[in-house]
Amino acid sequence: MIKAQKSDFFRIKRLVKIYYNLRQGELIGRHTELLFLFKIKNPNHPHHHFEVYISRMSLKHFVERRKEEFSKNNSEDTALSLIYKILDKTHDVMINFDSYKFELSNKHFYDKEYFLSPTHARILRILLEIKENRLEIISMHFRRK
Repeated sequence: MIKAQKSDFFRIKRLVKIYYNLRQGELIGRHTELLFLFKIKNPNHPHHHFEVYISRMSLKHFVERRKEEFSKNNSEDTALSLIYKILDKTHDVMINFDSYKFELSNKHFYDKEYFLSPTHARILRILLEIKENRLEIISMHFRRK
């Protein structure tokens, strides 16, 4: 059951820390539970009035993949900080996107370019699906420009 509520963002950040410390592939409870992020209130947006959610399972998958990616060259604190930074950018990517793409398989891609340093740009991509009357984040990741 989904109820409209204020953002679960602080709860999500606590879960990120928990999921970061789990072993790869470890099972979690209530994996289908949806966590509310925000509602899109821009009338010019392709998904105006939609609420954006992420499931605990998608959040865990996101944390596992980014942990694997970021921990290669960073300390645990830096890797966690980068994961939090991506989560913090979710709203910005969705509202102020540089590009939007829809695929007939019900996949919606939002991209936004970020400069990680003056000479190093990456694109943050968010993949979502429409389920009932909401958008659910399936994945979030940086990709090269």
